[in-house]
Amino acid sequence: REFNKELPVPCRILAAHLEAPSMQSQLGFRVAPWSLRFWHGQVHDDFARLTVPLFEVYAPFPAALPFLKLARRRSEVYAALDRTATGDWKVLNLLEDPKYVQASNAPAPRRTDDIVAAESGRSVWGRS
Repeated sequence: REFNKELPVPCRILAAHLEAPSMQSQLGFRVAPWSLRFWHGQVHDDFARLTVPLFEVYAPFPAALPFLKLARRRSEVYAALDRTATGDWKVLNLLEDPKYVQASNAPAPRRTDDIVAAESGRSVWGRS
C-alpha cells in the first residue's frame, strides 16, 4: 500500500537529481527508479532530510541468461533539501555512504555539525 503512494515533493526532486547522467557517472551505476520508494526521514514545510537506499538492477550472466535480472543494494544517500523563497525545493547536501559494496579506500561518511545537531535536537548555532 505504501509502495504505491505518491512520493513527497522533496523525494521527487531527489529522484530527478539522481537520474541525471552526471550523477549516475559519479555514483558509478544507474539507480533503480524504485529505490526512492524505500526512503525514510523527515519532510517539513521548508526543510527535508532524507535517507535513501540505492539499488542497482543488473544481469549476473548477460551472455548465458540475458533475461535474468537481479537487484542489489549498492549504497545509501543522505540528502538535505530546502524550500526556497519562490517555493521551489533544492538539494543542499548529498552524501553517499557506499557501505554495501567492497569499496577500496572509501572514506567513512563524515558527520557534519548539522547532522549531529539534528540528531540531538540542538541548534548548530546554539552551542556554548
